[in-house]
Order: sequence, then C-alpha cells, then structure tokens
Amino acid sequence: MRMYLSLRCSFANAYVFSGDDTEAKLITNHDGGAVTAISFSPHDSSLLASGSASGQVLISSLEDLSKPNVFPPSSMPEKRSIGGVTQIAWNTQVAHILASSSGSGIVTVWDLKQKKPWCELRCESNGGVSDIAWHPTEGLQLLTASAEDSNNLMKLWDLRTSTTIAFATLSASSDATVPATGVGGIFSCDWCPHDSALLLSCGKDNRIIVWDLYSTSPIYEVPNDSLANEGTAMNSKNNMLGVEFQEKRYSAKWSPHRRGLVTTCSFDRKVELHSLIGLSNKGPNSIRTPQWLRGNTGVSFGFGGRLLSFGGEKNRTIEISSVVENAPLVIVSQTFENEISSGDYQAFCQKKATETTNDYEMQVWGFMQIIFESNARQLLLEYLGFNPEEISQRASEFNENQNGSNRQQILDSSCQEIENVITEALLVGNFDAAVDCCFKSGNLADALVLASCGGAELWAKTQVKFFERETSKRPYLSLVGAIIKGNLAELVDSSDLLQWRQTLAVLSTYGRSEEFSFLCSELGKRLEDSNDLESASLCFMCSVNLESSSRYWKKLVEESRDVSLGTVYTILHVFHLMRKNLKGGSIDLLSLHAFVEKVTVFCQADNQAQIPDGVSELLGIYAKNLADQGLFSAAAKYCR
Repeated sequence: MRMYLSLRCSFANAYVFSGDDTEAKLITNHDGGAVTAISFSPHDSSLLASGSASGQVLISSLEDLSKPNVFPPSSMPEKRSIGGVTQIAWNTQVAHILASSSGSGIVTVWDLKQKKPWCELRCESNGGVSDIAWHPTEGLQLLTASAEDSNNLMKLWDLRTSTTIAFATLSASSDATVPATGVGGIFSCDWCPHDSALLLSCGKDNRIIVWDLYSTSPIYEVPNDSLANEGTAMNSKNNMLGVEFQEKRYSAKWSPHRRGLVTTCSFDRKVELHSLIGLSNKGPNSIRTPQWLRGNTGVSFGFGGRLLSFGGEKNRTIEISSVVENAPLVIVSQTFENEISSGDYQAFCQKKATETTNDYEMQVWGFMQIIFESNARQLLLEYLGFNPEEISQRASEFNENQNGSNRQQILDSSCQEIENVITEALLVGNFDAAVDCCFKSGNLADALVLASCGGAELWAKTQVKFFERETSKRPYLSLVGAIIKGNLAELVDSSDLLQWRQTLAVLSTYGRSEEFSFLCSELGKRLEDSNDLESASLCFMCSVNLESSSRYWKKLVEESRDVSLGTVYTILHVFHLMRKNLKGGSIDLLSLHAFVEKVTVFCQADNQAQIPDGVSELLGIYAKNLADQGLFSAAAKYCR
C-alpha cells in the first residue's frame, strides 16, 4: 500500500501529514533555530533530511511514523555550520551521500555509511551558498549558487579532481547577448534531469536563465508573465527599480517528469509553468538541440549486416541483430560454396549445364567441364558434334554398288554427301576412311594426296589404285593443304567464321600442344572482331585465357544493371563505379553471382592465372555484398 506524506516546517520543528490525517506529527525538533531546508531521499522515501538556521543537520527515518528515528549524519562531535543551513540535496546516484550548504559559503558532503563528512567545499569567501544541485547522472559533480549580492555566480565542482577549485564558473555578465545585472546574487539553481547540459538559475534581479554547459553561457531567459510591459529579457534589460517586490521570483525548478517544463514562484504567491519544448529555436545562442527532443530509440547499421538498436527509457541495453538485405544472394552463394566444397568441379559443371535453359550458358558449362578432363581435346571434338566412331561408321557404309547406267546420276546427287563424309573423316584423323571414300567416288588424286599423310602402307596401296582412277580437285583440298603443311595459323586466318566449330575441331585434332592455346585465342579474336562475342568467349575458354574469356561475362553483368533495383551498396559506391567507367545503376547481384561462379570454377583449371583488374573489381563488389549479408567466410575468399 502506497503512503502519501506531506511536510510542514515551523520554527525549529518539522511536521509530517500522512494520508488523510488532519493532525500533524512532529518528527524533527531542531534546537536553536528555524528549519531552513528539508528534502526526502530519492532513493529511500522513508529518509528525510532537514537543516536549521543554527547549522544543525538531522536525518529522520520515517519507517514508523509513530516513532521516527532521528539521527545526525555524523557520529563525530557535532560541528555546526556558521550562518545556518541554506539547502540540502541528496546525491542522485549514491543513496548514502548527502550535501548541505551554509550561509558561510561552505558546502559539506556527508557519508551516511561512514557517519562522517566526506569532504568540504569552500565555495564563497564573502557570502553564503544559496542553493546546491547534484548532476542528474554523475554522482561526483555538484553545482553551487552564490548568495552574495556583488555577483551572480554558479560554480561547477568535480569531486574527483578537486574540492578546493571549481572546474567551471558561470556568470550572466560574461556573455554579451545577455544583459549584465550588476546587482543581486542567486536565489536558486537546478540541474535539468532530462538534459545534463542544461542548468537553471533564479537571481535576485528577477531573472531566470537557462544555461548550456557546452558553451558555458546563457542561452535563454524565462520571461516574467506577470510583467505585461516587459518582453523577454533576451531583448530588453530588466529594470530592478521598476519591478515590484511582490512580483519578484525567488525559485525555479525543472519538472522531474515532464520534459522541458519549468516552474517558477514569486513573492506574490504565484506559481507559473513555462514550456521550453522549442528551446532550440528561442534565443541567439541556442545552437544545440535539447536531449528531450531527441528520440529515445534508435538504430544504426554496422559492417556485415549488423543492426544495433536501443529503445525505451528504462531499456538501457543495446541489441545486436543481423539483417539479410538480399536473401536470394545468400541462398545462391551458400548453395554454390557447398557444392564446390568437395572439389568435384566436373560434376558441378555438368549440373549447371543440365539445369540451365540458356544455350550460351549450356555451352559455357559444357566447355568448362571439358577443361577439367584429361582427354579434353578428344571430348571437345565430340562436344562440337564430330564423333570419330560415328564418322568412321558412316564412311564404311558408303558404297558404289550401283549399275553403270545410273552411276553418274548417283554420284551427282550424292556429291555433297560425299564431301561431308570425307571432311568429317579428315576432322577426326581417319585417313583410311577418307582415302577409301575418295576412291569410291572417283576422287583418285585426292586419295593419293591423302595417302601421303597416312603412312607408307597406305601410300603404297593408294599408288596402285591411283592409275586406275581419275581425280579432280575438291573444295576440301585447302583443309588438306593446311594439315599436310602443318600451317594451322593460316587456316585460322582464312577460315569461314560461320564454320568456327569446324575450325576449332581441326585445331583440336591437328594442333600441337604448344600452339593450341595460341590458335584458339587467334580464332577467338577474329570472332570478337566480328562481334560474335559468345562464340569468341568459348574459343578463349579453350585457350584457358581468363582475361579474354571474362570480357563477355563481365559485359553480361554490366547489361544486367537496373536503376530501379537500387541497393544500399550501390548508393554508397555509385561514384566509385562510375569512375571505373561502368554503367550507372545497380548491379543485379544474381547476375554477379553467375559471373563469380564461372570465374571461380575457371580459375581451378589454371591455379597460376592472374586475376585481371576488371575481374578483381567485380569480385570485390561481390565480396562486399556477401559481407553485408553477414557471410564473412565466403566474402574473404573473393577479396583478391
């Protein structure tokens, strides 16, 4: 059950009213002077501190109102303050620390646990201390106000550094934007509980000033609404001779609960409420937003998709969570890393080739798979559509068991078919079948030329048949010449680009190991110059040339940019990308992932390959996006 108490002070006595009681109970009896200060503990509502004009300080425990326990703050012989106690204030952070000020200019800090004074501050030499206030969150900082009429000073004390010299002194007369008073000390001061950088002072000159500790200067003066002919003191100077004594204000306090609310009271028995919600816009010196206008909740993104959040007045914890901005990228990245973790790149390439519906992607992964095979050039022939066994079978099935009457008609109708069979046999290196077809079709000269490449036995056999047959030139003799002379570079330079697969098959069958990569690159360059970039990239793959192969892959990534699909990364790095002559807009991260898959697997075929700058840049972008999703291990692999 909550108990409500009210206090009343009289000469030498303090009384308390409990609940609905109409009769006051005497709880404290000071000897030798009136009760001048009284304060309940903010930590323990049953503790009441009081001070008297005689300088005596007493603590009353009200756990039992019928028998209150009254004791001094010190067990040492009582040493009363000269000039009497002017104010008492409990420490805002430590429950057993209490401060009392005196009319002699001394502030005593009491330690109720040790039952002795903790320290003394000699604040004023020629006058008393009118008021004191503890820092709302720092238990070792104290504000004192001077009662001396010759100045209106407030002093800030840091008990950790010094108890003899204040670390800051505040005076209205030191700021040119606030009129200097020249008369009167300070009645009261208060520290804002909602913004520890704001102070409040009420002077004997009837001015109530708001101070900012960041600038250590006044930023606003609370107007006196009782004076109709007076504007705010920031714009006009108070004339103390024209202010009635009854209208003079003697106390000002911040509301402990409502932000930006100040109460003032005057000798004419008026209490006024002033709202300082718009304080940041009131006054020439106000350059800082008060803390009560700031949100009590907030979020902040950190590296790797980390999100820090805080919220609520009572919730002082910071929560750290992970935010996945691009879930599809996370899924495909994790799937890719899991699939290649076993090192079976052939199986991965086969899987990619069967899953895709894009013809180019299917060819890329088909070529990629062949690169990892030990008999890569033989398998390349089959992938290009030239199967040696099938071609040999077709050659053996070709016959001339036709009668003489229709022989010429058959030869004329099957001329193109014969050329195709011979060409295919040559592409796979089957000279026996090629020579046999030449004889059966009457191309004896061609058979003789082919036999010279087929070994001594075939050459001898062909010589016998040569004189029995006639021969004529055929279009494929250019191919035969290139093969016989071993000048495949000339074939690459003069070949029909529409038949690039046949040219690549010739290079795969007859090219020497030391020249194969070069010839494939030259064929790729011709295709690239003719703007057949897809076919060119496949030829570059056969030469195991990452820089050339990746040019078209990079182009696909750049074409996937879409301004409407902006990402946090692109917003932060668009200037960098434009500097690199990349197109504006954001990168489609799934297209970027497809690029990374090709590069990663392709690099396994040549571990000594140098990563080109253009590829490194895209790998860096990919790594940054992975890190933004919290995939640090995967991101580290692509920071090259």
